[in-house]
Amino acid sequence: MPLWTNDPYTREQFGYNVDLEEIGLTPATIALARLCSDLYWDRLNPVHPLFPELWSGEMCLFYQQNVKRLYDSIIREIGDKFEILNEVEGIMTADIDVRQINWDLAKFLADPMAYAFEHGIDFNVAPEQGKAIMHSAYKKWKKRESSILTRYG
Repeated sequence: MPLWTNDPYTREQFGYNVDLEEIGLTPATIALARLCSDLYWDRLNPVHPLFPELWSGEMCLFYQQNVKRLYDSIIREIGDKFEILNEVEGIMTADIDVRQINWDLAKFLADPMAYAFEHGIDFNVAPEQGKAIMHSAYKKWKKRESSILTRYG
């Protein structure tokens, strides 16, 4: 999760997007920030931006725990030098129901075209083609997710 400046004074000092090394974060915290940032962008559905994310409930929980760890590390390392505004508190405090997320994902994957129809999403492909496209994207994501959870989890 990158850090941004929030006022003209700090923007003048650091630019808009703050260099994490320049403000004194440890290499471990910078690595965690990069992981959280990469995961944030991975959250978007690769097939259609209006489709739900392909994350499992376990991945949602993993992300939340790492965002909390990152925030705590930032406060511990530089909180006495800078005012840190928490723009991700909703992510940190959300109630994550792993089973419900997994159920919703399975339901979506069973019929992504029904989801598109129900939500007014223009996805102009034949139903079987849409399902095949989504399953291919999910298979690719699941492999990446498994690798992330094995490596970091």
